Amino acid sequence: MTNNRTSDTASGGRGRRTLHPWRIVVFTVVMILILMASFAAGSLVRRPESTALENRDIAVPVTARAELREVQEVLALKGSVVSGTTVPLPALSASAPDATVVTDIAVGPGDSLSPGSYIGSIAGRPQIVIGDDVPLYRDLKLNDTGADVARLQKSLRRMGYQGIPTTGKIEAVTLEAVRLIYAKAGLETPGKTKDDTTFRWLDFVQIPGDSGRVIRASTVASRVSGDAPLVLVQTSPNTITARALILQADRLPPGTPVKLKWPGGESSSIVEAVSKLLPADSGATKPAGKDVTIKLSDQASGLPPGQDVDISLPTVGKAVLAIPLISIQHDAGGAFVEVLPGADGLSSASTSPPVPRKVKITVKTQAAGWAEIEADPSLPAGTEIRVP
Repeated sequence: MTNNRTSDTASGGRGRRTLHPWRIVVFTVVMILILMASFAAGSLVRRPESTALENRDIAVPVTARAELREVQEVLALKGSVVSGTTVPLPALSASAPDATVVTDIAVGPGDSLSPGSYIGSIAGRPQIVIGDDVPLYRDLKLNDTGADVARLQKSLRRMGYQGIPTTGKIEAVTLEAVRLIYAKAGLETPGKTKDDTTFRWLDFVQIPGDSGRVIRASTVASRVSGDAPLVLVQTSPNTITARALILQADRLPPGTPVKLKWPGGESSSIVEAVSKLLPADSGATKPAGKDVTIKLSDQASGLPPGQDVDISLPTVGKAVLAIPLISIQHDAGGAFVEVLPGADGLSSASTSPPVPRKVKITVKTQAAGWAEIEADPSLPAGTEIRVP
């Protein structure tokens, strides 16, 4: 028995001695290498926050390019047709005499009037158009003189009676022209002979500017008054008026072509006039600005007063040299842009950091974030420029 235990003990002792200590060394070395590799890898992997913090002071250049493109700001206004200036003929007041019945009417809406035109009669008295520069205040007979006579003679000459001298004295030839005016209208001439003819001033009416178009006429047997004249004459054509803000009005000087559009039609026209600066109206329907008056084109001539019309600038469709507005800088010398080194084909042998080249520019127009600039050989289309 004792021998067997001794043998087992000896055998077990030999088993423990065969655990190979070199394996422990290898294991330890491997673990150390793994730890070293992990540390090295960890030093190469960087957190985004660390990268952002380190790069916070690094400026990222922002660039743009000069381009060939259209630069036109959209301009749209709302306008409406406005009736032209009208005058009543004759200009009767509310205190006119009772003898105001219309005994004849010779014209109607749409007819044109000018010196010599016979309109009609009120209580048997004819109403004939004469030049607006003739002072009407007295009857004129043979040998009457005065400044009003000279004016009458000049008016008669403009009407085609060229043989009349402008002497300022009523002569037979002057009265003969007066008789012809009545005769052409189919009226009885005042006086049996040219020597006893009288220029009866109450038989004549005047139109500012000497011409106009009838837009309303009374009827025979009706009565005329200040509110219902024999005829209502329009002395200026209908126009389109639109309220524009100051900057908009500055783009619409007289003569500017515009496009008109209304329900069922469109046409082209031009700006006729721009008013002075006007305040906003009491109803706040029109802002402070300027009234732009636009000629009513032939296509739009039939539009009634009050008709709404859309107004815009015609599209030019022309490509121009342009740069983004955000690339423009200013100094004491004016506007400029910075061209990046190499962007203009120039290179530098210097090893120092490149410096952008300053190029002066002249801005012509700007719209929609772009500025049209004058052509410059040193700034062709495609040039890369710095955005500050």
